[in-house]
Amino acid sequence: MTIDQPDATAGPPGDAPTTVTPALADVPANPPVPEPSADGWTIPPVQPPVAPAKAGGLRPWRWWIAIVATVIVIAAAAGVALVTTRAATSATIAYVPANALVYAEGRLDMPGDQGATVASFLSHFPGFSDTSNLQTKLNDTWDRLLGQIPGNTYTYSADIAPWVQGTVAVAILPGASPSAPEAVALVAVADQAKAQSELDRIVADARSAGRAPVQSTVGGATVWTFPSAAGSTPAAGHAMHVALLQGMLVVTNDTAAITAVQDVKSGAAASLASSQAYRDASAGAASSNLASIYISTASLRQQVAALVPSAAPAAPAASPLASPLVACAAQAIPTSVYGTLRAQADQLVADLRAPLPAGSSPAPARQSALVDHVPGTALAYLETHDLGKALACLVTQVKAAIPAASGGSSANLGQVEGMLGGQLESFVSWLGDAGIVVEAPAAGQQLPAVGIIATVTDTTLAEQRLAELQSLAGLASASGLAGISVSTEHDGAATITTLSVASSALSVPGSIGGAGGTPPTVAMSWTLSDGRFVLGLGPSVVRSFLDLPAGQSLGATPAFSAALASAGGPSTGGFAYLDLRAIRATAEAVIPSADRSNYEANIRPYLLPFDRLVVVNGLEGSTTTTRAIITVSNPQ
Repeated sequence: MTIDQPDATAGPPGDAPTTVTPALADVPANPPVPEPSADGWTIPPVQPPVAPAKAGGLRPWRWWIAIVATVIVIAAAAGVALVTTRAATSATIAYVPANALVYAEGRLDMPGDQGATVASFLSHFPGFSDTSNLQTKLNDTWDRLLGQIPGNTYTYSADIAPWVQGTVAVAILPGASPSAPEAVALVAVADQAKAQSELDRIVADARSAGRAPVQSTVGGATVWTFPSAAGSTPAAGHAMHVALLQGMLVVTNDTAAITAVQDVKSGAAASLASSQAYRDASAGAASSNLASIYISTASLRQQVAALVPSAAPAAPAASPLASPLVACAAQAIPTSVYGTLRAQADQLVADLRAPLPAGSSPAPARQSALVDHVPGTALAYLETHDLGKALACLVTQVKAAIPAASGGSSANLGQVEGMLGGQLESFVSWLGDAGIVVEAPAAGQQLPAVGIIATVTDTTLAEQRLAELQSLAGLASASGLAGISVSTEHDGAATITTLSVASSALSVPGSIGGAGGTPPTVAMSWTLSDGRFVLGLGPSVVRSFLDLPAGQSLGATPAFSAALASAGGPSTGGFAYLDLRAIRATAEAVIPSADRSNYEANIRPYLLPFDRLVVVNGLEGSTTTTRAIITVSNPQ
């Protein structure tokens, strides 16, 4: 590789303006709110540009922003931009080495049916009901957004769209050492001459700002290296390297990545697309996607193990307190992860597939035993399976690590367990499937009501351990420990126990709540009833589970059932459900009056279409699956 010394007076090839692109710090802290145009489509107003900063006052990262501004805008547009190209295959993956640790790409070309489905999805939002001129609206939107940056002279429609082919990607490659991976961004180029012209312009702007790039040659390609600070050289700190290859713009933190990309393209090295691991991970995925990501977790573990010996199974004692998580999670760490994002008429769908390592024994998917006991008014509900087993594993590993971490013995731990009346694992091992429930705040309250409901695998053990915890709390209260009290009440056949702790006992300032300056009380209530354990912030939360009328559970809610089924339910390996409409309505109730006008005019119309979010985990053979779906609908 040859390095040419920068010429402070010479400009890049061709005639290019030297206006300085502004830094993000120059963007107003409170940009003006969008205003509706004549057709009702909201377009942010353009602010008058301010004079560019002088070269001496540029911040160190300004030209990182300038160089990658194009990539950022393209990536932001990836979810909505519609262009005429409809390439069937990715252009960027042919440049990525087979040993890539991570590879993610966005498809601006919207392959297959994605152009039509993105248009249908956007039609639920203000200004996009007429899809016939969607491309014009989108181009204008990006132009106006760029126009709000003071001093900016770039536009999306004139400076970016003309040379972009349709695929952008980012890859992480192994570096010379595990602590120095190589990051490379790729932008497929449709018009080589126009792309070269934009690069020339960026080089000229950098020179005028006192951050003169260094020109070099790597494998016959011209590389521009941009130093991290004005007046410095690339060797003085971190630098960014930019090369325009035939059909591909490459941006990286290490010129070795440019060589690796060239080797793949020339056929001297294997591409990621030809890798058997990648092909296995992506098998069965739809080819028409907005974006995709591949993570070689097996390779990443090797990289992490080289940096953190405790992450390697052979050396768990190197960091005793870190190893418990590693030991419990190791059996569930997949060999790879492959994910996609695609649009449907009224949905955005994200899919993840993760093959488990040999010897794994994941629990089979099953229907929820809890949703029929969860209030149908829940704003959010998250359910996981076999929580007790996972917690017991973690406790066991922590117990084993404590003596090594402290340099002592397990004698003190044994004393604690003797006082509690059993091994620490036994206080959680009786939990089965568990769900976290978030409900709207009760009348007169501002914070949401939060509760946990779980199945019980060993009722006798659960009763014993809960009784022991209650006795300890009662002993603390009877001993005069300030601010702590224990009470019980009955709800039918169920006994609700409440542990109350005044904020003064928790060193919480009394000014945060409480009538007349009285310090607020934190109340934790629980009960064991009909083979279920219920825990909540106060007895009213527990009663909301116990006194749930028939037919008013979350499981009986049509919207929930439909959402779960659309993502692969009702049998799952765990799931999450968010009622986005109810969450919005709850949040609107506490919006300050001073902010309500702006919210109603400029924010609420774009939130109204969001209906619900569901995430479902499943199992296909030895491969775990996750599907997340955001559903929108026309505002009522």
